This record gives sequence, C-alpha cells and structure tokens, in this order.
Amino acid sequence: MKKIILALSFSLLSGCTLVNSYFMAKYDTNEYATITNIRSQSEVAQETCADKKKTEEYINSIYHSSVFFKNFTQLRVRNEETAAIAYNLYLLSDQLKKHYEKNETVSASYCKLKLQQIEKGAITAQKAIGSKPR
Repeated sequence: MKKIILALSFSLLSGCTLVNSYFMAKYDTNEYATITNIRSQSEVAQETCADKKKTEEYINSIYHSSVFFKNFTQLRVRNEETAAIAYNLYLLSDQLKKHYEKNETVSASYCKLKLQQIEKGAITAQKAIGSKPR
C-alpha cells in the first residue's frame, strides 16, 4: 500500500511540473540573445574602466540594451520572473549611466564593481531564460 501511495505521489508531482511548464513563457531566442549581449558588453567594458570616454560608450550601449530587454520582456504573458530580472538589470545600468553623467571623474574600482554586478545579473538571467521549456 505504501508503495502505491509513493508511486502515485511521484506521478502527481511530475504531473504538476508538466502543468507548470504550460503556465510559463516559453524559451525565447531574442531574450537570450539580448541578455548575452548585455553580459558580453559589461565583461568587455570592465577592461576600459581607466578610460572614462571609452567606458561611457559601453555604458550607453549597455543601458540601451537593458532598456530594450526590459521592454521586450515586460508584456509577454507569464513572463513575470524574466521581466523582474530585466527590470533590475535596467536599474543597475541606469544608476551607472547617471553616475557617469553627474561626475567628471569616476574611480576605476567603482566602475568595475558596477559592471561586475551587471555581469552577474546577466548570468543569473541567462540561467533563468535558458532553463525555460522550449
């Protein structure tokens, strides 16, 4: 009797997982490509933190990509988790952009730390997006 209940429990749990996969947004190549772009830009930009002008170009690019990512994920049905991640990345890039606009000089360590935060956030987003059902 215990074995039957145990087997029935496992089949119900796997059934719930299957049902749950129908209620979330499917994998989207555009989302994954956009977040990979943001990750790559933030990784490369870390090498230029000593040069404010070059870094500002990367930051503007990261900012534009994060705005696109936020807007792209925002209105997709059952995509709240990815939309929340996209919004948080947008906030990080917006803070960094505003900091560079307000200050004549920005320390290289601040630059690297912020870009590393964006990169880590992008990696988290890649994992979340990459694990969506296809």
